[in-house]
Amino acid sequence: MSSNHAGLIIGERDNLHVLDCKNCGYAHLETMPDALDLMSFYESDFWQKTKAGWLDRYLSERDWLAAHHGDWLTLLAAHAPEKSLLDVGCGYGFFLKDARVAGWEIGGIEPSNEAARYANSIFPLDIIREVSWQDYAGKGWGSLSAL
Repeated sequence: MSSNHAGLIIGERDNLHVLDCKNCGYAHLETMPDALDLMSFYESDFWQKTKAGWLDRYLSERDWLAAHHGDWLTLLAAHAPEKSLLDVGCGYGFFLKDARVAGWEIGGIEPSNEAARYANSIFPLDIIREVSWQDYAGKGWGSLSAL
């Protein structure tokens, strides 16, 4: 564990430990993955192997997803200081599209170029970026999601 992060282990699955960090105030993995390995995984495995076929599933369940997203957005609106949302790992952009339709200011981070390109070409959500969180540094968000 990094000397910059310390706290209690609050969750465990698949040999991963989630730390409730006293220093940064976030819950995060105890041992963070290497950035290059993580990028490689999202570029070559995540949507291609781990979640292969999910775009078709999302498209076939679009009405249900829109209703489900509406429930989440109603819950967020009741607790968020403002209707602004940054979705980390926004995938094909369906949640962000529904948030925009509901009047939210939106931002998205998606490490998979394939998924980000799809979202940008279909919706268009030009704010979905094929970059990292640093592009949003300094911007305050009312809500942060990682669904």
